[in-house]
Amino acid sequence: MAEKTIQPTFGKLLFGSSIGRKQLMAVTGLSLCGFLVPHLTGNLLLLKGEEAFNAYAVFLHSIPGFIYVEFALAFMFILHIYLGISLTMENRKARSSRYAVNASKGASNLANKTMPLTGIWILIFLVAHIIGLRLNPEVMTSPEGVNVFLIIDQMFSNPAVVGFYVFSSCVLGFHVGHGFQSAFQTLGLVSVGFTPVIKKISVAFGFLMAIGYSVLPIYIYLT
Repeated sequence: MAEKTIQPTFGKLLFGSSIGRKQLMAVTGLSLCGFLVPHLTGNLLLLKGEEAFNAYAVFLHSIPGFIYVEFALAFMFILHIYLGISLTMENRKARSSRYAVNASKGASNLANKTMPLTGIWILIFLVAHIIGLRLNPEVMTSPEGVNVFLIIDQMFSNPAVVGFYVFSSCVLGFHVGHGFQSAFQTLGLVSVGFTPVIKKISVAFGFLMAIGYSVLPIYIYLT
């Protein structure tokens, strides 16, 4: 009697192999990059003043199901972190082969090596950001009618906080600038001839994110 072949489940195919985890990490990374653009666009309303930004904040939280969008983003971020840690540990176990691959990547060598470090810094920044805004005592005690603009304005009156945000924005730009192109390559969405183009787009995207998120705390501090 022939033995029955056990087909691996989708979850096992996805999480059980490094290729599957790399692809899932690429998808979550691109999804988070997609979030950064509208988030920055909305935050740029800070430049228009208190009334415009507070109206934007009220509008966001009036959207039905907005809380589920926040949960989905949190889930993707946590999953992205888990996959990053998992793949980094796996690469360290195969240290010799990892060095061989890195040695052939030229200019991207530094970015490859520092992706875990920049990822950790972004995590630290995100936790601090959530504590400073979402877990702010004023928000926690009076969630209705909170002047979000005033909270941000007070937060960025501290030069140390401004410096932390600017540095973190630059780290974020560096991280996504490399991660963006890497994700496209991992998913096989880039042909050989298009590789230089996607690299330039990735660098430009990272630069814009770094500048865009840095401008806000600097502008508020100076005004």
